Amino acid sequence: PDHKKGSGQSGAEASPDHQASQWTGGVLPSDDGSGPDTHLIKGNAQSMLYHTTDSRYYTATKAEVWFDTEENAIAGGFSQPASQKEQDDVITPDEGSASDESEASREGSEADDEGAI
Repeated sequence: PDHKKGSGQSGAEASPDHQASQWTGGVLPSDDGSGPDTHLIKGNAQSMLYHTTDSRYYTATKAEVWFDTEENAIAGGFSQPASQKEQDDVITPDEGSASDESEASREGSEADDEGAI
C-alpha cells in the first residue's frame, strides 16, 4: 500500500493552522513551525527521520511534518534516528544484565577458589 497518499488525518480534524500532509497521520507545520497538540512527532522529509519528544535532537529538529503516532511516521517511510535506537536499547540499572549475573557468579567462584588453597 502507498502510505504517502491519504487524508493526512488519522481520526483528527486538521486545525485551521495545520494542513494535512501527504503522509497519513501527518500535518504540515503552522507558519511559526509548530504542530498541533495532537501531533507531537517531528518528521524531517529530507532525511526521512522522525523524532519523538524523548529524542535528544527533538528540540533542535525543525519539523517538516508533524505525526500523530510513531506507527504513522514509520508507515510513511520515516525511520527512527540511530541515536534514538541506541537510547532505546540502553539497559536501565533496574533491569540488570546477563553480564552482571555472570560477573557475580565469577566473583563467588573466585572466593571458593581462595578457600581451596
